[in-house]
Amino acid sequence: MKSVKETVKIRVCKGGAWERVDGALEYMPLNCVKRTLILPLLSSYSCLLEAVSERLDIDASSGFMLTYNSDNDIVEVCDDLKVNEFMEFVVKSSRIVTLCIVESSLHGTHLSTTGSNQQGNSIHATPSGNVFHKNIEFF
Repeated sequence: MKSVKETVKIRVCKGGAWERVDGALEYMPLNCVKRTLILPLLSSYSCLLEAVSERLDIDASSGFMLTYNSDNDIVEVCDDLKVNEFMEFVVKSSRIVTLCIVESSLHGTHLSTTGSNQQGNSIHATPSGNVFHKNIEFF
């Protein structure tokens, strides 16, 4: 019987920026904080938001956005469906995927799923260093 993966390991970051370098989007650290999260594979948006908020000591109601780079496109994780897509991306990836926090002051910046609007733009985000396990328990 084949073992099914029940958790995923991701890196979360804050304090940096997405920049286009030689035509490719790269996360450039500024004053970054990086942390590692281990989350249930079947996580909801609220669970992911809570885990990121706790781990990076960010107010969950501050309006930050969760973003990641998928094939040179910045994708916003904004609901349960996007969390499922993100988790599928993480499982299929051969490396640890970084989820970057975009501060609320940049919510006016359009995040394109095609990357075409990102030419020359910087999108501020964040990273971190220790491992945090988020377990969902119901009592």
